[in-house]
Amino acid sequence: MPLSVEDAVSTVRGFFRDVAGGILDLVYPARCVVCGDVQPSYLCAACLEKIEFIEPPVCARCGLPVDEGPCPECRRIRFAFAGARAVGVYEGVLRDAIHALKYSCHAVVAGDLGRLLADYLLEHPNFTEGVSCVIPAPIHASRQRERGFNQSELLARAVAESLRAPLVTGVLRRIKATRPQVELPFEERVENVRGAFAVVDPAPIAAGRVLLIDDVLTTGSTAHEASSVLLEAGAAKVYVLTVARSC
Repeated sequence: MPLSVEDAVSTVRGFFRDVAGGILDLVYPARCVVCGDVQPSYLCAACLEKIEFIEPPVCARCGLPVDEGPCPECRRIRFAFAGARAVGVYEGVLRDAIHALKYSCHAVVAGDLGRLLADYLLEHPNFTEGVSCVIPAPIHASRQRERGFNQSELLARAVAESLRAPLVTGVLRRIKATRPQVELPFEERVENVRGAFAVVDPAPIAAGRVLLIDDVLTTGSTAHEASSVLLEAGAAKVYVLTVARSC
């Protein structure tokens, strides 16, 4: 599907940013975006060791750590996605790294965070069994122009390579600018994202199992809305994988 003008501009900006970043790396050594130490990567080994990884047992639907059975939220709400998982808890190192990626525009850390997602899939192969394509959660065009990239797309590249599955971009669009979900209580989050997404080309997802990639899962309302739209457009099932989640 041809790129829109906004996507083309963002792609060109991303290319030149990568080139500029490579040149700067030759002059200035990489620094960990969390602790600031000079390291070979942008998320150092010492900080990686401080991550609170999410381990079983977890809720089969949303991935929240629980002793047994579905979590209280999944007893109350029927999420559209078939399952959601996250690498770790949204605090400390992961929170700081994601903030550096999204709000300080340190796109370079996406590679390290993407490798965490890829490693998770290697350790939990059953979660993505039968997945036919990988789709990044879209951000609104205005936010992408401001940021210069979609952080979820950068993360999704590593996942698609790990699964050897197609990375499908431009199919799921964010058509409504919304307030940041972190500012809102649960009830308002649901309404905030209602009607925010649209599928513009259903062919790549028809009858397929879709893996939706995002940076953070909080209440699940954004993932639920995006999954609902993908299912309505013909996807058979939608799974969600994020770097972090609120617990």
